[in-house]
Amino acid sequence: MITKIFEYTHPLLESGNLRFQFDERNQLCGFQVNADLSEDLLEKMITHLPIKTSNLQYWKDRPSGKLTEINVDVSFEDFYEKYKRYGGEKRNKLRAERAWNRLSRLDKIRAFNYINSYISGLKTGTSPKYPDTYLRDQVWND
Repeated sequence: MITKIFEYTHPLLESGNLRFQFDERNQLCGFQVNADLSEDLLEKMITHLPIKTSNLQYWKDRPSGKLTEINVDVSFEDFYEKYKRYGGEKRNKLRAERAWNRLSRLDKIRAFNYINSYISGLKTGTSPKYPDTYLRDQVWND
C-alpha cells in the first residue's frame, strides 16, 4: 500500500517528472517516469533509485532539481462517501467521524484502501458493518 509519494522535477526532464512511491515500511513500491529520458540519463537515474525514503537525499541534493512530497492523506468525507458507495449503510456519521479522528494517518489510509476488499469478501446475504463499527473494529487489520 502506498503511503508516501515524492515527485522529482528537473530542467533535464523538460515538463516531465519522476515519481517515487513508498509503502508503510518506507520501502520503494512504485516508480514512474513521466518524461522522455536519454539512455544515459535513465541509467544514471536507476543507479540512484531510492530503495528507502532515507535514500532520497541524492535527489534532494541535485542542483536545479526539486523533490516534493505529494499528499496521500484521505479525508473523512472521502472515506464516508466511498464506504456508502460500496454498500456501507449511511448511519451514525458523527460517531464514524469521531472514530476516524482517533486513527493514525497510516490507519486512515489502510481503512480507506481496504473498503473494496472488505465489501467483496462478505458472504452473500451479509450486510457490511456500519461505518463507525468498521472503523472501531479496525477491520483492515483482520
